Amino acid sequence: MPWSINGIGTRFYGEAQHRADSSYVTTEWFAIALVPVIPLRSFRVIRETSGDRFMIVAHSASYRILERLPLASSQVFKTYLFFVICMAWWMAGVWAKRRFLDDWHPTYAQQWLILIFLAPVPFFILGLARSKSKRAANKP
Repeated sequence: MPWSINGIGTRFYGEAQHRADSSYVTTEWFAIALVPVIPLRSFRVIRETSGDRFMIVAHSASYRILERLPLASSQVFKTYLFFVICMAWWMAGVWAKRRFLDDWHPTYAQQWLILIFLAPVPFFILGLARSKSKRAANKP
């Protein structure tokens, strides 16, 4: 099971090949500061939130592992690609702030509002893709 302390440890990243039984393929990663660094192995799992453990500095998520699979290379590629897209998005935001917002002189409250609404855009797009995949899996 994935387990981390202060964001360092193993984590499951990615959801692919959803099935009607709520199972999906995910990859276990070694992560530093919650950033996936090294893919370890892939599994077909069902998420069981009842067994989750949250401590002050540690987190353990609970899954029922149905089968161990060969490393899902397409999922590894997509995970790295998502990380690169997030970094590019955030760096573009910093560049835009320095380039355009300095002339505008927004207040700190306005800067925080821009950050709050623009920073999570890649995660919103990821959520839309996951929900589309889950709906496709549940179609008869």
